[in-house]
Amino acid sequence: MITGLLVAGLAAGIGQAASSPWGPPVTVTVAARDLGVGEVLAAGDLRRTGWPRDLVPDGAVQAARSGDTVVAPVVAGSVLTERHLSVAGLGAMVAEDQAAVAVPIELVPAAMPAMRLDLVAVDLDGRGVRLAADATVLSIDPAHVWVAVQRTAAPDVAAAAGSGGLAVVIVPPG
Repeated sequence: MITGLLVAGLAAGIGQAASSPWGPPVTVTVAARDLGVGEVLAAGDLRRTGWPRDLVPDGAVQAARSGDTVVAPVVAGSVLTERHLSVAGLGAMVAEDQAAVAVPIELVPAAMPAMRLDLVAVDLDGRGVRLAADATVLSIDPAHVWVAVQRTAAPDVAAAAGSGGLAVVIVPPG
């Protein structure tokens, strides 16, 4: 009799979950921790979990891979969507009128993705010349901080960075 009640209760619970106003649960990929712009996914950054079918956002990622780059912030526990990731690398993280430029990491040792920077060089008279205003840190690798700058400024920033004549100024967000 007790077994019968348990089976009936379990069946009722399954039936209720399937008839939920948000649909039956489906398996989705969610962020296991907060993920910031420019981060490259690694093992442990994502987990699979059940989510009500009708609450799954459009473009939900079925299978993200280590190495995919985060291009929009993701809060821990949120469903990962195509809008959050780029498998195309840094080129997909910059706007059409921008370019990604490598700056030696020793110039910005405290850099973090999404940080804002002004990039400055010295002119022939010894004055500072702003080459790029409000550049955004996209990604960090062992040797470089990759920043998004206006495409017109990219050659000057790259040349100054390559010659050691670049200075970095951290500016507040916004």
